[in-house]
Amino acid sequence: MNLEPGDFLLVRTNHWASRLIRMGQRRRFTKGQSEWNHVAVYIGNGEIVEALTTGVVRTYASKYPAADVLPIKAPTFHFKNADSDLAMRANARDFALSCVGNEYGWLSILAIGINLLTGGGLVMGQSGSTICSGLEARCLERMGYNFNPWDPAEIMPADLAKRFRVALFLNA
Repeated sequence: MNLEPGDFLLVRTNHWASRLIRMGQRRRFTKGQSEWNHVAVYIGNGEIVEALTTGVVRTYASKYPAADVLPIKAPTFHFKNADSDLAMRANARDFALSCVGNEYGWLSILAIGINLLTGGGLVMGQSGSTICSGLEARCLERMGYNFNPWDPAEIMPADLAKRFRVALFLNA
């Protein structure tokens, strides 16, 4: 698949926190959607920007085994020509790069966990912090996506899998 800036990778990892994320997502999503616990923004030339527990970093997509990654092509919306499409993708890439060095969104993760357990609508966050899927959702906004009524900062990997009609199930 020929990825462009703004496209993304759904990733399945096996850290204890990754398993917890998948378990929580299963309360609201299908098994195929909830198997993905991480998202990385593709910025071009094999590079990604991702929010890890240590913060937002720029790195290479090749760090993940191909079997644990599903690349997602994210078309732009409201573009009039190829130049507009490129500009929207550049805007998404530039936004992702501007987030490098930000803190991880621990308050967002806490709010998402509480909402999954209670079905509530608690929203918490801290300026200058982000979670992996929230970072991609903000990039997608720059390509014409609208997540209303949900706060893009609290979008989960399974939300993106559902939106992009991912039905793939990976065996554990």
